[in-house]
Amino acid sequence: QRMTFLLFLSVFISVFGSPFQYGYSTSVVNAPAELMQDFYKKSFYNFTGGELADDGLTVLWSTTVSIYCLGGLIGSLLVGPLASKIGRKGTILFNNIFSLSAAALMFGARFANSYHMIILGRTIVGIHNGLSIGVVPMYLSEISPPNLRGGIGVTSQLLTTIGILVAQILGLDFILGNEQLWHYLLLVGYIVPSGIQLLILPFLPESPRYLLIDKDSKEKATEVLQKLRGEENVEAVLEDMKVEYENQRKEPTMNIFSLLRSRTLRSQLVCCVLVMAGQQFSGINAIFFYSTSIYEKAGVPKEYSPYATIGTGAINVFMTIVSV
Repeated sequence: QRMTFLLFLSVFISVFGSPFQYGYSTSVVNAPAELMQDFYKKSFYNFTGGELADDGLTVLWSTTVSIYCLGGLIGSLLVGPLASKIGRKGTILFNNIFSLSAAALMFGARFANSYHMIILGRTIVGIHNGLSIGVVPMYLSEISPPNLRGGIGVTSQLLTTIGILVAQILGLDFILGNEQLWHYLLLVGYIVPSGIQLLILPFLPESPRYLLIDKDSKEKATEVLQKLRGEENVEAVLEDMKVEYENQRKEPTMNIFSLLRSRTLRSQLVCCVLVMAGQQFSGINAIFFYSTSIYEKAGVPKEYSPYATIGTGAINVFMTIVSV
């Protein structure tokens, strides 16, 4: 089964408009951190009439960086209900509300002289990212033929790493990482992918599995599959979906506690947990949040540390391409 143009476009628009923003959000506050912290001091003085102490600035900046993860937790909890109720494509489209509202808040913070708006925007964009990294892989797996599913699935992570790299490049001093333009960093990386996604995704197909199983519309599922696969005979694929669904219904519902108690699934669970824990405890998130200041403290001259950060991001992209 080949990659059709419609399948390629559906994959690209879904990952560019969503996981790309996840990567962008991870790294966007890295390069302009010093500029944004200066803004926080001015904003704090404007609201309170007092100076912001170094300890207070550390707390506010740490909150700005980390509250994004809290938003991600909230967003991840919304994946199941929304994907079942309004569909995979519908959820991806709906999710742009969070992205665009967050971008408006963070960009507008400069003009309102309010650091609170940046913190709130980071929380909301975290919700967007938590939703996107849950629903987009689901959508990709359900529109992809089995022989392409692995490679297509990795595109979600690939666009995440590209988003990280783009944020690092745009954060260079002579582009947007300067006193006059740093607030545009908090805008362009969101409105461009969201705008393109909102313009094109409505004309692309919904998940055939959602149409068949959740909406009980075999006719629409057949039509979508024929367009995605570029072939007329898709009855066998539809039948496989039905059989898989019926088999799932026969299985007992698993929650986290029953999963932990299951002997048959224990080894798979341990393997997954160790791999994910290894990635997180490697400190990779801290690198992308704070790499510019980390390189400076390690002895890299201040004017070169952003380029060292870009080098890290480029290696990240390259190794993801290798995995495809």
